[in-house]
Amino acid sequence: MSRRLAEDADGELLLQLLEAVETEERLTQRRLADSLGIALGLTNAYLKRCARKGWVRIRRVKPNRYRYFLTPQGFSEKTRLSARYLAGSLKYVTTLRLQLEQIYRRCDMLGHNRVVIIGAGELAELARLCAKANDIEVAGVIDADRLRMAECTVGSEMPSSAEAAVVVDLGETASLLTALAPCFTANDIHLPAILSGGEGRDRNS
Repeated sequence: MSRRLAEDADGELLLQLLEAVETEERLTQRRLADSLGIALGLTNAYLKRCARKGWVRIRRVKPNRYRYFLTPQGFSEKTRLSARYLAGSLKYVTTLRLQLEQIYRRCDMLGHNRVVIIGAGELAELARLCAKANDIEVAGVIDADRLRMAECTVGSEMPSSAEAAVVVDLGETASLLTALAPCFTANDIHLPAILSGGEGRDRNS
């Protein structure tokens, strides 16, 4: 993991922790660990770190029971982290949209006016909307996780008129590329760089 990704993950955990302390009156470390998806020992370390920084106040109410309170400094830090991640999310969506537009322009230049979208949820919806805005027809949408788990046969579900594939999924891509290989050449499979750790171009630039 790069230093930047590590810092982002750390900041996201801190934000989730501070939000939990603020909203849950009877918060326990075990419940917090389950909520954050991390080990109990690591949760304890994060709480102690927040206490040292003055963001969280810890009060013992029973020999084995503690109460956690968000301090004014903690509230300020939570607000700062929230603003940071909101700005990051907006930048992420803007970058993804621009990269999708580049992909669709390339498809148009190649005469590929019908694409299939590989993905699901909000990413697939954004890819569909960008295609419409660029006069590219979406022949269909195939769930990437179903392809990974071999729950569908790509050949049978692939629209016969699809001329290219646009992959919009945050998961591992090697298995998707393998699954799509019988239907498309490598140059006809497009993956926005931001979804694969790149910064400015899709994989076919």
